[in-house]
Amino acid sequence: KLLKQFEAATPGDGNIAVGRWGRLARGGFLRGLPLLADINAPYRVTYKLRGAKKTAEFAGVPSAQRTPTPADSKPLAYLEFPGDGKVAVLTIRTFGGFADRDRKLPLSKFMTGAFGEIRDKGATGLVLDLRGNGGGQDALGKQLMAHLIDHDFDYYKDLVANARSFSFKKYAGDMRDLPEAQAKLRADGRYDILGHPNLGVQKPAEPGFRGRVIAIADRDSFSATGEFLTAFHSARRGTIVGEETGAAYFGNTSGASAMLTLPNSKLRVIIPLMGYYLPSSRKAAADRGVMPDVPVKLAIEDKINKRDPAMGKALGLALSPGPAPRAKNGRQHAGQKR
Repeated sequence: KLLKQFEAATPGDGNIAVGRWGRLARGGFLRGLPLLADINAPYRVTYKLRGAKKTAEFAGVPSAQRTPTPADSKPLAYLEFPGDGKVAVLTIRTFGGFADRDRKLPLSKFMTGAFGEIRDKGATGLVLDLRGNGGGQDALGKQLMAHLIDHDFDYYKDLVANARSFSFKKYAGDMRDLPEAQAKLRADGRYDILGHPNLGVQKPAEPGFRGRVIAIADRDSFSATGEFLTAFHSARRGTIVGEETGAAYFGNTSGASAMLTLPNSKLRVIIPLMGYYLPSSRKAAADRGVMPDVPVKLAIEDKINKRDPAMGKALGLALSPGPAPRAKNGRQHAGQKR
C-alpha cells in the first residue's frame, strides 16, 4: 500500500512503472517518507536478505550532516575495447554536451573521434551502454544514430506547441512568448515549431559503423536517450538489452519549459511547453517505453557482488555468430516480462 502511494505521487512518462521506481530509488523514496507517509526518524526497517528476515534501526541524519556521495571519477562518455578488441563498448552517461567532467571535450567531437577509433581498430561489434542516461541535447542523440546508419532517415516527426503565449506566464517570471518566426499555425489551432535540426530528412554521419550493435537501456534511459532508442528500434538497427526505458516510445513533452510559482501555496511547478512526436515504422504501446529485445533483470545479489549481467549478455550477443535476437514479430509488448 505504501509503495503504491509513492508510485502514484512520482512523476514519469505514461504508464511506465519502472521509470517511477527509478526516481524513487534515486532519492524520491527517502524524501517522500515524511511528506507522503508521515514517517520520521528514528527508523526501524525489517527486510529479507537471501530468505532470512532481518531488522535494522537508524537514527536519521540531518541533511547538513550527511556524508557526501563520493564523486564519480569516470568520464561522462568513454570508449573501451575489452578482451581481444573485437567488440567496442561505447558508454554515454549523458547527452549534456560534454564527454569529460571538466567540460572541455564536446560530446559531438568525442563521438566523431570514437567512431573513427572503432573503424581504425577493426571492431566488428559495438555495445552502446546508455543506462542511467537521462538525456540532454536533442541533436546529440540524432548524431549518435547518424553514425550507425547508412541511408537518409527521419528522426523527429513533429514538434508542437499549444500556443505562442500562455495566460499563466504572469506566474513564471521572465517567461517569453514563442517568436512568430519560429512557429507556424496549424489547422487544429496549435503551432508547429520550426527550425529544429532534428526535423526533416537526416543524413548519415562519418565515420560510420555498419557492424552488429547491441544497446543496453534501463529505467533511467530518458528524454533524448529515449528518442535515440526509439529511432534505433524503429530502424531495426540492432538489439536492445536490459529494461524498459523510462521514456515513452512515441515522444514526450519537454523542450522549453515554464517554472511557475503558484500564487497561494507558493509551490513551484515546471510545465514543459513542447510536444515531441517521434516517427516509427513499428507497433508499440503509446503509454509505454522502448521494450528490450532481451530483458535482463538486475538482482540484489548482482549489486552486492558488483556483477553486471546486462553487460555480460550484451558482450556475448555482440560476439556470437548468427542473427541477434529480436522481440517476436518486431513488436513492443506492453506486457512483456522483465
